[in-house]
Amino acid sequence: MDAAQLLGRTIVNPDTLRDDTTSSTTLVAVDPAAFGFTFTAPDTGQVRVVVDAYVATIASSSTGKNEYVVFGLYQNYYSNFAGTEKSMLRRGVNADGSGQTAEGRARYEHILTGLTPGMTYSMQLGFRGNAGAAVHIYSGGPTLGPTIISVFAENPVAHPGPTSCTPNNPVTLVSDGMYNSFPGLVMCDNGDLLAAYRQGVRHATGPGYVMTKRSTDGGATWGAAVKAISGGTSVDYGTATLSKLPDGRLVLTTWTRDWTTTPQTLYPNGVKLHISSDNGKTWPAVRVVDTGGDFAKGSVSESPVSVADDGSWVITVYGFDTDDTTHYRVMTLRSFDEGVTWQDRVKFADPNRSFNEGSVNKLPGGRLVLTVRDEVRQVWTGATSDDNGCTWTPLTDQILSLAAPKGVVIDGLIYFIGRHGPQYAARLIVSDGDTWWEIATLAKPNTYRCAYGQVAKLANGNLGIIRAMDDAQTSGTASLYWQTVSIS
Repeated sequence: MDAAQLLGRTIVNPDTLRDDTTSSTTLVAVDPAAFGFTFTAPDTGQVRVVVDAYVATIASSSTGKNEYVVFGLYQNYYSNFAGTEKSMLRRGVNADGSGQTAEGRARYEHILTGLTPGMTYSMQLGFRGNAGAAVHIYSGGPTLGPTIISVFAENPVAHPGPTSCTPNNPVTLVSDGMYNSFPGLVMCDNGDLLAAYRQGVRHATGPGYVMTKRSTDGGATWGAAVKAISGGTSVDYGTATLSKLPDGRLVLTTWTRDWTTTPQTLYPNGVKLHISSDNGKTWPAVRVVDTGGDFAKGSVSESPVSVADDGSWVITVYGFDTDDTTHYRVMTLRSFDEGVTWQDRVKFADPNRSFNEGSVNKLPGGRLVLTVRDEVRQVWTGATSDDNGCTWTPLTDQILSLAAPKGVVIDGLIYFIGRHGPQYAARLIVSDGDTWWEIATLAKPNTYRCAYGQVAKLANGNLGIIRAMDDAQTSGTASLYWQTVSIS
């Protein structure tokens, strides 16, 4: 069976390909040279086309105003092929009250047959409002490639790692009427699995604490929750990302704010690294990530700590600058004294983007990979560094996802828990630093929104996943779930 190959791909810029002047759907031709938006039909005469579309939320009072994405496959740039034009996604309120959708994301996936081998086909999309899409066209053998995808690379390319897996059903780890979320997971050197998470009253209501739970049997059973880090009655701890240093010590990344103020106030240099030398039983050492005067309105991070080949600790944080409190900027930093002081600060900013939660991970060859969430386009964007984080390539859009990319390197690849699609469905995402792709949509224990998660490799070679999900649409509480995944 031939391996699936990526024949064409793009993320379409909603700022340049949309029509806000008409209430009717308008297809907009895409420049193939600019977007790599063409493909040549393979010998099989069939391909799998996957379009991930999104639109921004608009006020329900905007009667008669809609945001939408439509999709069409065109032959030689002019002929609509077999009526494949589809209304992908629509959000808003028509004059007759129709046109509303519950979600701002949708996936259109279709197998096209009857293509003329060797003929060039092109894609066209139509937009209105704040909308965008990612498009992927796959060839391959009888299965036409992976059923869950998203990879960005030059054409053609086969996935450089696993493309499928077998997830077991999730089981409840913590459900107590609190907001339990933003979890981390790590395999300790003594064989224990350690899970950490932020427990608060609500998503953004303090106080919030860092709690831990431990398993000594590979996740089959878990001990009681332990309050590991607390700031008393005024400090809210916002997250709990875990990473392991080469010497076996654990680092827990979190950030702090004063929840007694209105609005709640982030602390400048609010990102803290708590260090444990006893497999997560105690966290006596604390390091402050100093942003050097940037992000004076407060800094935040969900990033693990990576140790570069020169021994430096590398992390990414984000926040607002004083000149722009609308768009987040993200920064990478390095420390040569285990977090006591920081240097080589590199900032990524774009007035039309909002770069926030990120992850720095080191691949076996020494390359550092930066994965960052963009709040505006609802994608992960990536960069790499081959000089231990001193300089980086420009950020490039990689995959649709709206979650903190808490990456973990396993067997030479980076594993993430992402989310997109109906009710923010959880996705298992993999990257080799050049491409990012999905290998599974994880089962939902309930019908509500998936939050964040982190992955660890188990002693038996399977993956363990901890992730959070809202308990109801508006209840303000969340539960944690544990599941294992067999990689094929």
